[in-house]
Amino acid sequence: MKRLLPLLLLIFGCTLSANATHLMGGDLIVTHDSGTIYTVKFTLYRDTSGIPLSTSEMLYIDSFNATSGQYVMISQASVPRNMALSTLLLPSFPYGIEVGVYTYDINLAAGSKYRFVYYNCCRNGAIQNATAPLNESMVLYTDFEVPAAANNSTPDFLALPVAYFPINTPITYNPLPYDPDADSIAWGLNTPIGDYTIATGAMTNVAGFATPPGAATGPFTMNALTGQISWEPNALGNFIQSFEVKEYRNGVQIGKIIRDMQYVVIASAGPTPSFSMVSPYMTNSGDNYYYVYYDPGQPLNFQIAGTESSTGANLQMLAYGGVFQMANPATFTVSGSGSSITGNLSWTPPSSYTKDETIVFRLRDGVFSQDFTLVMRKNPSPSSVGAVAATTSTVSVYPNPTHDQLTINLDLKNDIQGNICLYNALGQNIHTVYEGKLAKGKYQLSDHFNLPAGVYQLVIKDKGQVLKTERLLVQ
Repeated sequence: MKRLLPLLLLIFGCTLSANATHLMGGDLIVTHDSGTIYTVKFTLYRDTSGIPLSTSEMLYIDSFNATSGQYVMISQASVPRNMALSTLLLPSFPYGIEVGVYTYDINLAAGSKYRFVYYNCCRNGAIQNATAPLNESMVLYTDFEVPAAANNSTPDFLALPVAYFPINTPITYNPLPYDPDADSIAWGLNTPIGDYTIATGAMTNVAGFATPPGAATGPFTMNALTGQISWEPNALGNFIQSFEVKEYRNGVQIGKIIRDMQYVVIASAGPTPSFSMVSPYMTNSGDNYYYVYYDPGQPLNFQIAGTESSTGANLQMLAYGGVFQMANPATFTVSGSGSSITGNLSWTPPSSYTKDETIVFRLRDGVFSQDFTLVMRKNPSPSSVGAVAATTSTVSVYPNPTHDQLTINLDLKNDIQGNICLYNALGQNIHTVYEGKLAKGKYQLSDHFNLPAGVYQLVIKDKGQVLKTERLLVQ
């Protein structure tokens, strides 16, 4: 059972009294319905200890003026809250997160460009990475182009946001940007918007904004290929960060959405959840992501385990991805309970399928969560890729838990060009145990190290391909 440090009560006592709107973030998307009718949907997140969400919110509609090169407001609308879509996201500590969804149907002209804007003053006064947050609004907007001869919907985020993070602990979180029209999208971090001028459509960045602080080995970053955010926060408190997703069709940008979120770093005396390998996967070291191959028309089954060394842990695992949106969707089930569970993904890609698909597995314990991002790629040469798991028979590591040393018993069925390393929770190689050729046979390798306490993965590779992983707890 997690125990919160006494300092936390003082921090959040100040936070709650300083919070003006209790809005924690939001995003805004546009979806094509039929003909010239589109639905604008903006989603707001707020902590449940404060001011309730309104039953309606203002939406501002700007049109792009080709002569001036600027967006100018053409109308505004009071948008009712869609109670059927609104819900509680998580009953998590220190307060729940409420989700408010507002939807508005609108007729849009083909060949035109629009900007939809929502804003609300003021931000949480306890935000630490802005100069004067109580003077700033939370601004959400979407740039949207209606093609002259085709339909369009903006990108969206498939994964729910995460709001709470443990201090001095590497975490991964992926909002999973996705485009329903299969347009090309690109994403990255951007500066949050702090003001919107109705009369002119002008926007102003949050004054004094700085990227949320992190350890030197774990700065706040977003992977350009997978969308995964990695961070090792090293300061308690409230921080904001925005990221944008740009949409391209035929090489031309036709839209952009943003998600603006507040991240709350809290202290915990207990362990956090972590993943460990069940099904083998490979690592793209240059671009820092994990992947597996699929064969079109053939079933793909992938398993991954989640654990937490905490008394009374009650882990849950979720999965997000475009494969769940298909006509013949993937399925995801979870086995086990308590502090040890396993996620099971099953997917049969269409026989002519060639696209990369990204899956995000989310492991959570009711307070904190950890994401694992996996890219599924079409097998370029099915006959050349064998069963990776068959290369090794057994791997054992002891002592585990350990302090500064370990012994590895390794039984190889084939020769390998080996690389045996320890990785932290961000997937970073932080210690090499062995590198070189290993012939078929049995080995006992010993190693000493000096690493901070935490959960690590011992990864065994052959020519860059992962053969085995073992979870290692350093105390």
